[in-house]
Amino acid sequence: MHRLVFRNDRIDVYSVRMNPGESSVYHRHRRDQLGIVLRSTRSLGQILGSQPQPNLSTRGAISYIPHSTIGALTHRVSTPFGREFWVIGIEFTQPGGPAATRAMAAPDQAVLDFPQGKITRVEIGPGSRQTVSGDLIVALTPGQLTIDREVRPLSLEEGAVKWIGGARARFTNPGRRPASLIVLTLADR
Repeated sequence: MHRLVFRNDRIDVYSVRMNPGESSVYHRHRRDQLGIVLRSTRSLGQILGSQPQPNLSTRGAISYIPHSTIGALTHRVSTPFGREFWVIGIEFTQPGGPAATRAMAAPDQAVLDFPQGKITRVEIGPGSRQTVSGDLIVALTPGQLTIDREVRPLSLEEGAVKWIGGARARFTNPGRRPASLIVLTLADR
């Protein structure tokens, strides 16, 4: 259920998507990770050897889990409540350090800082132009954006991932709806 959508020497990005009634197999998370919720849903999470626990995920919520500090996690997720489960997971190749702690960002929180970098929410209104700096962009909403340094418009589906690698990119929204983006800026090594 973890489909790799981007990888480089610093991060692995997965799209984790399950239809209602599906369940993942037990799997292990060892590296520090971010989770970006794309669908509000109720699910069951089950740590190996424990009873299933209900989880409520809210669209736009972001969590940082430093497995290098708190330990690896073997678990599975199931969706028995009739709603799709969809999360973009970002795993970091380097640990956050001994002081790394869990962090959460509610859907209306603009910035989330963590040891490997920070997440910033960006909304580009219809007909608006905005300069974005960062490394990775995750689209929270579908839409079409143009990037000044590229010839063709970029069609972003919800959940799309675009690597810009530390560049400053000026985006224009020629559409009729706002474009909501999550921008990951990685900390210097």
